[in-house]
Amino acid sequence: LAGRYILVRNGDGAANWDESKDLGSGNVAVDVETFYSNALSTSLAFVAVTNASGVEQEYWYYDGTNDTATWTEQSNHKAIAFKAVGREFYRAHDTNMLAKVDTNTDPAEEDNWSNDNAFRVGDKNSKIVRLEVNAEGALMIFKTDGVYVLDKAGKDHKLFPQLKFAANDDNGKSTGNYLNDIYVGYGEAYYKITPDNSLEEVGPERFITGNAGIKGKITCFQGHGSFHAYAGLHDTDNDKSYLLKYGGWRGHERITAWHGSISTAFTTKTMTTMFKSTLGAASGHTRLYMGFDDGDIAWFNLPCVADPSD
Repeated sequence: LAGRYILVRNGDGAANWDESKDLGSGNVAVDVETFYSNALSTSLAFVAVTNASGVEQEYWYYDGTNDTATWTEQSNHKAIAFKAVGREFYRAHDTNMLAKVDTNTDPAEEDNWSNDNAFRVGDKNSKIVRLEVNAEGALMIFKTDGVYVLDKAGKDHKLFPQLKFAANDDNGKSTGNYLNDIYVGYGEAYYKITPDNSLEEVGPERFITGNAGIKGKITCFQGHGSFHAYAGLHDTDNDKSYLLKYGGWRGHERITAWHGSISTAFTTKTMTTMFKSTLGAASGHTRLYMGFDDGDIAWFNLPCVADPSD
């Protein structure tokens, strides 16, 4: 996803990122999720879209038959986020509405999103920005005022009420997974949420002594197997971003250390997303792709062992 465009990679050159879909002037793709319904014989990719003011628009879906066809726009349904949880598929819309498609039905058919499977999450003073699923298969709803879950009756429950005091439009956007935990930023802090819904602050903001020259807020996060994780950090004072490594080993002991910048500074740009993939990497290896707010794309080959020097 690159602003109003959806690009498909056919090689490493700049000219090899082909336009698959133009969503139109003023529109921005904000989320994507693939889902293979038991009612279908193919996966579908669903893309949530907003306008430049952040107002939700009708979403698009793609049938995956080839690189540039077949995109379809929904006529009445809108979305700001999607998430597949096993054989269930959820869509967030209307600021704080969460809807679930009827189980084992075609999610591309609007009639299959019944009102019986729609729930309000919190109030409309804050919007849903991300949907995630934890290691136990529970849906986690990230709003700008905190983290919510649903019980079996569809009633919403707010976790960690202290997060509402860290008001910020970027809250909840920098979610990522590492081992069994979900990582996310609220305010100036970065947190780990375990499958039993305990919260622990783990971000580099905890290091309050000295001045390493690299400071700021985590803007994206991606775990790398059981080895370690990577994060993008943005310093608003000098408008520079850095690539950080989180976690490591001391002998057989896993340590939760931040290793400082492992890249030169990216000036006047912010890292907004990370994605681990085998695409473009040598056989048996993986890459980490990074997207920036100015549309740039970068990547590097990930290590196959805990110590990257090996």
